[in-house]
Amino acid sequence: MPGSISIGLNGDYAVWAGSLIDFHTPIVLVAEGRKDELRESIVRIDTLGYENVVGYLKGSITNWILAGRRNRENNFRSR
Repeated sequence: MPGSISIGLNGDYAVWAGSLIDFHTPIVLVAEGRKDELRESIVRIDTLGYENVVGYLKGSITNWILAGRRNRENNFRSR
């Protein structure tokens, strides 16, 4: 997904999210199809004070690609 940031739920989620995501940027969550991961992402991002979650990607990044959406390796930042 162009402009996306990958932050895993394990490790230093709060540190990376707080460092990389501007509080005014709309957030779309991707949880690879697992509802428990989506719920955990929502709880964590809310705990950090972000109030701009605008939605989530149903399914996974694979579904994004299969739908013909742009996927350019050089646009990804992963932490």
